[in-house]
Amino acid sequence: MEKFKESKPEAVKSKPAANDYKEKKRMEAEKRKTVSRYHKVEEWISEKEHAIDALNQTLATPEVATDYVKAGALTAELETLEQELEALLEEWETLHMRIEEFE
Repeated sequence: MEKFKESKPEAVKSKPAANDYKEKKRMEAEKRKTVSRYHKVEEWISEKEHAIDALNQTLATPEVATDYVKAGALTAELETLEQELEALLEEWETLHMRIEEFE
C-alpha cells in the first residue's frame, strides 16, 4: 500500500507539467495568430490609405469638382473609407498591445 501512495504524488506532480506545456503551446499559437492578424491589418491599412489618397486626387480634378452629383458620391465613398480606416487603426493598436503582452 505504501508504494501506491508514494507513486501517486509523482503522478500529481507530472500533471502541472503537462498543463504548463499545453498552456505554453496555446499561448504560442495565440501569439502566432495575433501576429498574423496584425500584419494583415497593416496591409489593409495601407490599402485604405492608398484608396483615400486616390479618391482625394479624383475629387480635386476639375471634372469632379464641377459635378456636384459625382462629387457627392465620391465624398460619401471617402467617408466610408475613412471610417473603415479608423476601425482598422483601432484594431491595429489593440493587436499591437496584445503582442507586447506576449513579450
